[in-house]
Amino acid sequence: DNEHGVPGAEGSVIRLYFAELSKRVTAAAIDLYGVAHPEVLAIHGWAFDYFDAFSETIAGGTAEIQRDLIGERVLGLPRGAR
Repeated sequence: DNEHGVPGAEGSVIRLYFAELSKRVTAAAIDLYGVAHPEVLAIHGWAFDYFDAFSETIAGGTAEIQRDLIGERVLGLPRGAR
């Protein structure tokens, strides 16, 4: 309950976890179906979902930035060069 202090790393942990999970789930679905399957190639099929999930590791703070924040705030590591 850090209402007025430095924000915790919970948001970074959750965001990073679900971004990476989405990439893995959609990649597994593409592997399972095969690249040429209609569900993969559909306008909003698994390929679309994969690239959308991939963009989540880039948009709004890259996965590397989220990892840096977790390292600093959870693990107490020194601040990396930015």
